[in-house]
Amino acid sequence: MLNLFGNLLPLNMTEALIAAAVPVAEITPEDLSAIVSGSGMKALSLFDIREPEEFEVSHIAAAQLVDPAIEREAFIRQFASDKKQTVGVCYCSVGLRSSELIKRMGTLPSDSGITSLLNLRGGIFRWYNEGMPVFNNEGETNMMHHYNAFWSLMLKLR
Repeated sequence: MLNLFGNLLPLNMTEALIAAAVPVAEITPEDLSAIVSGSGMKALSLFDIREPEEFEVSHIAAAQLVDPAIEREAFIRQFASDKKQTVGVCYCSVGLRSSELIKRMGTLPSDSGITSLLNLRGGIFRWYNEGMPVFNNEGETNMMHHYNAFWSLMLKLR
């Protein structure tokens, strides 16, 4: 979709629509990048809320793939840790599936090890568009799964 100025539909408009439709706590790519590149990664868990074929093309380093349809109890069983208290950062392509998952999870029990869940604003698309690294099984990549034709308009391919 093109706007009146001939530019691609802006991701920030989509981010605002998602935030209004499914309001959850968020973290910006800049803030997440600072944590990932610093020593704060020990207190952070990354959850990729996309399909396996999307994850295989690229993901943020150290992210764990989570089925977008996972039920609350299954999420707690699979990702709970009594060894550490972490903040969970969830992302998908643009933030919709991850916001929906966070909303569905509600408040997690204190013994889950996850103190809170945050949505990565703009998802992996914003992360990628701002030049932050993405990886596949072979290492860093410039490839990005576009999810569908509509969302692909929001990617700045490298």
